[in-house]
Amino acid sequence: MDKSVKIEFLLPLIGLLAITTALLTGCGFHLRGNVTLPEGMSSLKIKAPTYLSNKLVMLLESSGITTTSDEKGADAILIVESERFRTRTLSVDSETGKERERELSYTIVYQVITPTNEELLPKQTINLIRDYVFDERAVLGTAREQHVLHEEMRRDAIHQILRRLKTWRP
Repeated sequence: MDKSVKIEFLLPLIGLLAITTALLTGCGFHLRGNVTLPEGMSSLKIKAPTYLSNKLVMLLESSGITTTSDEKGADAILIVESERFRTRTLSVDSETGKERERELSYTIVYQVITPTNEELLPKQTINLIRDYVFDERAVLGTAREQHVLHEEMRRDAIHQILRRLKTWRP
């Protein structure tokens, strides 16, 4: 293969890559990565159940955002007011009457306030739903699947909270 054939092959590929990059950049797409808080909010106190609190602190600090245990030293306080998992039967076997599918729902309610109790971000609700097939013959596997779904839903909720914080403007 000579150089002209290689160049003719690469030019459309480079053009396509440039157009794709321009379109993705133009529409506001960006990879998940560092979280930046709005201007005036450089440190955050988190009041949440231990699991959520630990995950939030880890994600925020890995992005260079200061978390504090002192309310007076924080610019804002993120309060997770409630966290609830619910399970509901979606379908049953028509022959045996036994459960076949389950739905898991996860609801979290939170808000952001200042140390002087001024509301920065009003109460927000995140509701996530997942469903899975329930197999009574594989109870251990089903329990493990439910646990994995719980963890996944919590992670999704944490990322939604961080995205909402990132886009919030006073």
